[in-house]
Amino acid sequence: MIDITERKQAEEVLRQSEDRFRRLVELMPVAVYVCDTAGTIQSYNKRAVELWGREPKSGDTAQCYCGSLRLYSPDGKVVPHEESQMAEVLRTGIQARDLELVIERPDGSCITVLVNIVPLRNGNGELIGAMNCFQDITERKRAQKELQHSFSQLRALAGRLQIVREEERKRVAREIHDQLGQTLTAIGINLSTFIHDLAPDKKQESAPLFRLVDQTIESVRRISTELRPRILDDRGLMAAVEWAAKEFQNRTGTKCRLDLPAADIVIDRELATALFRILQESFTNVARHANATQVNVRLAKEDDGLTLEVHDNGRGISEEQLSADSSLGILGMRERALLLGGELAISGAPGEGTTIKVRIPEPYHKKNE
Repeated sequence: MIDITERKQAEEVLRQSEDRFRRLVELMPVAVYVCDTAGTIQSYNKRAVELWGREPKSGDTAQCYCGSLRLYSPDGKVVPHEESQMAEVLRTGIQARDLELVIERPDGSCITVLVNIVPLRNGNGELIGAMNCFQDITERKRAQKELQHSFSQLRALAGRLQIVREEERKRVAREIHDQLGQTLTAIGINLSTFIHDLAPDKKQESAPLFRLVDQTIESVRRISTELRPRILDDRGLMAAVEWAAKEFQNRTGTKCRLDLPAADIVIDRELATALFRILQESFTNVARHANATQVNVRLAKEDDGLTLEVHDNGRGISEEQLSADSSLGILGMRERALLLGGELAISGAPGEGTTIKVRIPEPYHKKNE
């Protein structure tokens, strides 16, 4: 006689372990099923049946590899069961992680699922099947789509607001320059005529009044230019860049070097405005934070688009500064670039200066309206 007590005990422990595993699988909110190397479904839990919308029939070859009615890729192409990812894992023995598929059910409804498949091997390392764990992410995808739609709407609104704001700034700047400036100039002329015949001592007393009028005229010109430089509309982006660099150098004492194309670049007014405003914000950041002695500005037409690059030799910028909630200027520059389908990158390190680079892909040129 052979004592098989230990073997029977081991078998009982194994049976209990398998029972616990099956109960655990049934309680899981994730769908789970197992196929052998031929693709025949060996086991599955209730959640899998719910997501498939039907229960696999034993021996039904149409239900090999998956219990769904039909499978589709995220772009809507039909995926035959024998070409599914489960079939691929059973052929190669390589796991598949975080794949999206669309399941069509017998009632015609479709759900999007996230699939993870692992190969199963015996004690000798031989492939004996695969386990597929998949979960319904239809609501998540719907929420993502709605969120993306909301982002698109907000971005379109932001773009429209940018255009409206620039048009309003242009209108106000023109009215200030043309009407208020002309009125102040007329006041100065009339005042000069009025004082011409006054006694010398009275003329001396009126000198501060002339200076006040001149200062006010200069303030009107400055405010008008800050609202919307006329050179941007009259002569285009390159001339505006040259003007802004010269004005920045005169105002701050920081040397500004330009690297501009030999020939003018024909771009639409919206893009020209966006790049000019990004340049202005870059100059503002240099003046406020960089403590730089030189700024290099490069505007170039490259193979893949249009590039504006501003580099200073100042104290540099840290990751904390780049990600700070208070960096509204940086956020505004990024948004302007994104609205035009471009991208803005900022790089730098403490003591090594900062580089702001904007790239707008082609096509970027349109006729000004």
